[in-house]
Amino acid sequence: MNRMLRFLSCATLATFGFTTMPASAQEKTVIKVGVTAGGGYDLAGRVMARHLGKHLGESGDIVVQNVTGASSLNLVKLMAADGRDNELGMMLASLLLNSKLDPEKVNIDFAEFKWIGSLNNAESVCLTRKDSGIETFEDFVTKEFKIGATSVVGGFYQVQALIKNSFGAKFEIVTGFKGLRDIEAAIDRGEIAGYCGSQLAAFIRFNQSETRNLIGSLSSDVELNGVTVPSIISAAKDESTKASIALFSSRDAMYYPVMMAPSTSDETVARYRAAFDAMAMDEAFKAEMTDLQTGVVTKSGAEVQAIVEAVAKTDPAALAKLNELLK
Repeated sequence: MNRMLRFLSCATLATFGFTTMPASAQEKTVIKVGVTAGGGYDLAGRVMARHLGKHLGESGDIVVQNVTGASSLNLVKLMAADGRDNELGMMLASLLLNSKLDPEKVNIDFAEFKWIGSLNNAESVCLTRKDSGIETFEDFVTKEFKIGATSVVGGFYQVQALIKNSFGAKFEIVTGFKGLRDIEAAIDRGEIAGYCGSQLAAFIRFNQSETRNLIGSLSSDVELNGVTVPSIISAAKDESTKASIALFSSRDAMYYPVMMAPSTSDETVARYRAAFDAMAMDEAFKAEMTDLQTGVVTKSGAEVQAIVEAVAKTDPAALAKLNELLK
C-alpha cells in the first residue's frame, strides 16, 4: 500500500510538471560564460568551476555553459529576464562602459545586478612587432602603420581608437580579425605592425619582449628589463583626456566579473559572496589561476559593486568626451 501511495504521489507531481529530483541536484550551481570556449574568460571561469563548489558545500566541478553572441550581451539579457538563484554569469567587462556610452545598443542597468566578485584585473597594453620600426610611444603616435582589431565594438578597437583620437596618431586600425591569435599571426606575417588591448600579465608571462616591443601600458608605468616604460595616460596633454583614459580603465579593474541576476535574493548573494571570498584565499585556486594568468588580483563583490555604481554615476560630460574619443 505504501509503495502504491508513493507511486501515485510521484505520478501526480509529474502530471503537474513537478519532479522528485533531490533539492541538492536542483540547486547545483551553473556558471554561464558570455564568450566562446577556449579564451581567457572561459578558462578563468572553468578554474572557478573547479574550486567554488567546495566553498558552497557542493561536490564535484560546477557546470560551465557558454552563452555566446553580441559580446556577452545575449548572456546579460538572458540573466536579466530569466536569471535563477543557482546561476552565475561572466560577461565581458567592456559591456559596463558600453551601457553608458551606447545605451541604445546596450540598454542594461548593471547597477541592478548582484555582483559576486572579479577573478582578476587587467592592464591594457600596446605592442608592436620587434622589427616594425615602432619602438616607442612617440613612434606609435607619429608614424604611419597598421594595427589589428576584431570589430568596431570590440575591446581591441576601443583601446586603439582611444589612443588614436587622444593623441592624433596616424596608424590605421584594420578590423575583421577573429581574435587575438588571428591578430598575432597577422603580425608575424608582417601584414600589420601590432595592436593594443593585450594584457600586461600575458606579455610578461609569455616573455613576449623577445618578439614584441612594449609601447606602453594604458594606466601604469611598467618596469621591463631594468627600464621604466611610462604609462600612456602620462602622455596626455590635458586633464579631460586623462580623465577619459582613467574612466575607460575602470573596466580593467574588474576584468573578469562574476554576477547574478537582479532578482537574486540577498541571502543567496551573501552565500555566494562568502564562498567567492573563501575561494579567493584558497591556495589551490590561487595556484591554478596563477598558472593560467600571471599577477592574479581578485576583487570582492562589494568592490565590484562600487566600481559599477561609480560608472553609473559618471558625469555626462565625461561620458560624452570618452564617447568622442572612442569613435
